[in-house]
Amino acid sequence: MAVLRAGLASSVGRRLLGGTFANLLDKLALLAVQLIAIPLLSHHWGAEGYGTWLMLMTIPTYVAVSDFGLGTAAGVEITQRVARSDTVGALETFQSAWGFVLAILAAIALMAGAYTALVIGGVIGGRSDVAIAVLFVTGYAIAAVQMTTLAMVYRATHKFALAMLISACVIVAEGAALVLVVLFGGQLVAAALAMLLVRLVGWGMTYGVLRHFEPWVRLGVGSAKPATIRRLAHPSLAALSLTLASSISLQGIVLAIGWTAGPSVAAVFGAARFLARIPLQFSGLVVRASIPELTRALAAGDHALVRRLTRLNVASALAPTLPLVPILALFGPLLLAAISGGELSADWWLFALLAATTMLGALWQAAASPLLAANQQALFAYTYSAFSVLAIMAILIPGIPPLAAAGFAALVTELAVAVIVFRLNRRIDHAGSN
Repeated sequence: MAVLRAGLASSVGRRLLGGTFANLLDKLALLAVQLIAIPLLSHHWGAEGYGTWLMLMTIPTYVAVSDFGLGTAAGVEITQRVARSDTVGALETFQSAWGFVLAILAAIALMAGAYTALVIGGVIGGRSDVAIAVLFVTGYAIAAVQMTTLAMVYRATHKFALAMLISACVIVAEGAALVLVVLFGGQLVAAALAMLLVRLVGWGMTYGVLRHFEPWVRLGVGSAKPATIRRLAHPSLAALSLTLASSISLQGIVLAIGWTAGPSVAAVFGAARFLARIPLQFSGLVVRASIPELTRALAAGDHALVRRLTRLNVASALAPTLPLVPILALFGPLLLAAISGGELSADWWLFALLAATTMLGALWQAAASPLLAANQQALFAYTYSAFSVLAIMAILIPGIPPLAAAGFAALVTELAVAVIVFRLNRRIDHAGSN
């Protein structure tokens, strides 16, 4: 807190506070929607229907990695170019990344459409309603990726807070649409379509606001260059590995449990993990707002500011997770039963494992912020991916209860990455001091 108070008078401090507050609103909106969705969907659709919805909503997580990490790497370069007032170069980087991502998203859309057509036509097996929902959720995911691509320009131009405010509004609108659909008797298809329509409006609003403040930004490929893609390839692949590892840890575990034990057990794990990860929603508020500031500080060689921001990030990660972890471990089963109306239940030990995993994840993500800001995620991303894959394999081992395997595997994964990141930070901090 002393670091934060010392920086309040500076432009960095003001932007950090504004971004943190807007990020808080975004996370509160997401948390509110998820808290409403668990009892609403489990009551109206049952545990199996809710579990099916959770499995469908893993699609956006995997579509998000379709840019091969280019968006993350490009965002750092755009921030660096804007800091040098090089909007021509920033547009080149943006359009190169946008064109590459658009081509991949178009291929994904075609595959989703083909799958839906084959199921409806009876060529392959499957429920037609689920197939149609897959198509709509894929469209929703594509629109979400487009919003994320635009958000990297918001971050690069000191508008992180504005991007988060728009995101919060879209999340609230999506949640309201989902609630209305379910209350009026809608099922998977109607719910997926409603969320798709809201997200499309949100994407249009995101682009319109950005163009108003930054007229140099425009969609297209006129300034795109293959050389830019090649230059960003190495940090992009590392960012992809990091995102994919996170996706495997979060959504892959749900799919693996659903595959081995059924949607009902997947629903139990998904809901329990959601409760255990509530502190994580707040532990990264300062971290996410600090990334563009860290990028600019690293570009300017201001290692003192980098160290202060990193320590602030670690402290902000510990503040919400340390006191809430034991609370969730003790009262998690009661909370799960309460919010699901008695439809879902889990033992205390599962919450203990998931709570410890949450704290470790918050710590290493905060400590890794300067590495991400410098496009140095390759130093730990591939290890994270390897451990995440091993976690999935542990769940699939016959004879081991899936929930126990998932809880222990997730804990080991986060612990391993935390050790690596803190060692890297000590090494980098020592080099910066010299």
